[in-house]
Amino acid sequence: MTINDVLSAIANSLTSVKGRATFDHYPTLRVKTRVLNDALEKSRTELQDIQRTLADIFKDDELVRASARTSAEPLFYFRQIVPRMMQNFLAASSN
Repeated sequence: MTINDVLSAIANSLTSVKGRATFDHYPTLRVKTRVLNDALEKSRTELQDIQRTLADIFKDDELVRASARTSAEPLFYFRQIVPRMMQNFLAASSN
């Protein structure tokens, strides 16, 4: 399931009122949409902070497991991969 699928499901849920009732509930839908948008933006901002903190932690050898400190170990590369994956996801979600 992609972010587009999730957003589509949310949009369908918010607009599922049929016929004339749709227009009767328009202000409610606007409020729900605004609240949802605010929550998603807050979450994105918090995830950006977590991503930056995680990237900083992964750069410090003292804060990671011994098995992730040398390039001879597979876990070493996760120190670069995980923060970049989060950064890419956040960049995609802000478009």
